[in-house]
Amino acid sequence: MVIQVDSREQKYEHVTNYFDSQEIKWVRSKCVVGDYVNLENPMVVIDRKKDLQEVAGNVCQQHERFVRELELARELGYKIIVLVEEPNITTLTNVCSWYNWRRKKNPRAVSGKTLYKIMSKMSEKYDVIWEFTTKANCGKRIVELLGGNNEVS
Repeated sequence: MVIQVDSREQKYEHVTNYFDSQEIKWVRSKCVVGDYVNLENPMVVIDRKKDLQEVAGNVCQQHERFVRELELARELGYKIIVLVEEPNITTLTNVCSWYNWRRKKNPRAVSGKTLYKIMSKMSEKYDVIWEFTTKANCGKRIVELLGGNNEVS
């Protein structure tokens, strides 16, 4: 397995440290879509998000850009998985219980329930798969999702 890591990906050392510890080869170059691709099976791509706050920014403030990326993935026939590093969320339904700390200063900031509805609609419309993991388990989960040594659970 050789994993391509998008050259625009930031703060990814915890992921590549896992790859290195497992002797998984990886290269850094620009991905067409997403952040991580198994070069041996490039039809599955992972777009990593550091938390639900980043997801909220992508699906609300940067909605048009994010949708363009999802549409491109669909047009190219890619299966896109958005992997969110969020320690207390394990399923899409759990997003309803997420508390957006920005609501303290701005009551109009997106709530967990609203974010859940937006993410669910995107799943239906663009075939996005939302996965959740911890930062510590992120590298391992990427390998699993990309069809590495471990079975996808």
